[in-house]
Amino acid sequence: MIYGYNITIATLLNKFLGVILMKIGLKIRELRKKRGMTQEQLAEHLNVSSQAVSKWENETAYPDITLIPSIATVFEVSTDNLFGLSDNVENERTKELRAEYNRLCSRGDDEGRIKLMREAVCEYPHNYEFMNNLARSLFRMYYLDEAIALCKIIILNSRDEFIRCSAIQTIVRAYAIIGEKELSVKYAKMLPPMRFSQEYALEWALCGEERNYQIQCNAMELLADISAKLLSRAGKGAGPHAFLDDNLTMQQELDVYKTVEKLLTSVFDDDNYGVINGRLAQIHRFTARCYAKAGDVCETMKHLRLSEEYADKFEDNNNKGTKYTSLLFDRLSFDFSGTRHGDSNEHGRILRKIRQWDCFDFIRDTPEFKEFEERIEQKANR
Repeated sequence: MIYGYNITIATLLNKFLGVILMKIGLKIRELRKKRGMTQEQLAEHLNVSSQAVSKWENETAYPDITLIPSIATVFEVSTDNLFGLSDNVENERTKELRAEYNRLCSRGDDEGRIKLMREAVCEYPHNYEFMNNLARSLFRMYYLDEAIALCKIIILNSRDEFIRCSAIQTIVRAYAIIGEKELSVKYAKMLPPMRFSQEYALEWALCGEERNYQIQCNAMELLADISAKLLSRAGKGAGPHAFLDDNLTMQQELDVYKTVEKLLTSVFDDDNYGVINGRLAQIHRFTARCYAKAGDVCETMKHLRLSEEYADKFEDNNNKGTKYTSLLFDRLSFDFSGTRHGDSNEHGRILRKIRQWDCFDFIRDTPEFKEFEERIEQKANR
């Protein structure tokens, strides 16, 4: 059962292939007319009936998959061209779908994202960006079988390495969650080792200020990644890479958060944290949760407000090109508009977590918490 539908992975793959093949009829008609051929002449070339060609072009049937190379040869085009894979041009509709998807991401509307991307994939079955968005959205809601099936299609067919790598990451995580360790490792090994990444190679390829800029970009990326992995020491619930078999005391968990915060604030000694404001907002969300589990109202609300303050700074400076003033990152500006996996804005993350975590139930009905939640919701929906 996938997302409320009685559908197997094989059925999904066949359905997707059927959509592509049904679309091929229009392409065949276009290419046939361009070459001045009749349906009878094409049928003779392919050793099929003219009625079969007519059905293809009217989209009531589609050619056998074994005929595809022969059809491409007749029209002297690639099979990619025949399937319309080269016709996936940017248009107003795709821009509109992408903008709406980003809006739903910023609001943390996972169900809305799934509904929108289902429609987008039906409308643009060759658009692997939309298919990848759907797979990621399904993964977030733990519709893992369908996410895996879509990722397989992307990995097999997409020529965009970024999209393929994103799909591989999703399928690795999905297989890990359902306990398919061997398959998870198999797909993980499709990705290149970290030391062979594009970003590291550019440190050698570039020179002058371009090289300095790339080095600092890489350092920023690594800092964000290292801080996430250090936070994982706090155990379950401290992010996707959290230790799964460790039970720290409340004080030990708080010490992890304080240590990572101290590391980050020492690197940015001028309080101009830029993108790291997002990590600091996360740290204080975790800290608030820790105090909430202990029933400490005062400290819980204190750290929720601190999380909000860092989220405000993140969103206020985002996309404005604000330059970093720390000596270690003085070549960079803060612009997160190109974020690869923007699943929501920082206020959206706070809102989602305070509603998901039942540790806040003991203060959920208090005026102070209600006012906080309402304020965060307004900011999340801007």
